[in-house]
Amino acid sequence: MTAGLLSFLAPRQHLQPLDLSAPEQQALKTHAALVERWGWRVTSAGPALGETADAPVSTRASPAAVLSCVPLLAGVALGGLDLKLYLHQLAECGGDAGGAGPPGVLRVLRSKACRGAVMFNDALSPQRCAELVDRLSTTQLPFCCAVRLAGG
Repeated sequence: MTAGLLSFLAPRQHLQPLDLSAPEQQALKTHAALVERWGWRVTSAGPALGETADAPVSTRASPAAVLSCVPLLAGVALGGLDLKLYLHQLAECGGDAGGAGPPGVLRVLRSKACRGAVMFNDALSPQRCAELVDRLSTTQLPFCCAVRLAGG
């Protein structure tokens, strides 16, 4: 990960209740170090007054956990939904998923890459055109073009 691209929101800046299903709780417990390495910090909220610690998450009046710190990637905070998607990925793949990273990270990187790409009707100088063609000629497939149609 490039330095400066991934940072963390301080705990006091972002507190989010987090209701996790039993499989999500198990994935969090099993892969806690990996989750923390990406920047999520989850703390137990504890049972509310009159609840038992073993009460099903769906019947609790208060959340089972609090998301106290989240990763901030290129200015985009990855919140509870991003964490839950990552927990599902970890549970399904049994670990780091071959280094693919959390789905939220990939979503943000794809979005930033797309927004930074040269678009149709962009005005380019002859020098910039020559630079792009030179760089394209060094790729493995210089004649393949990735085009995404609007609305598709």
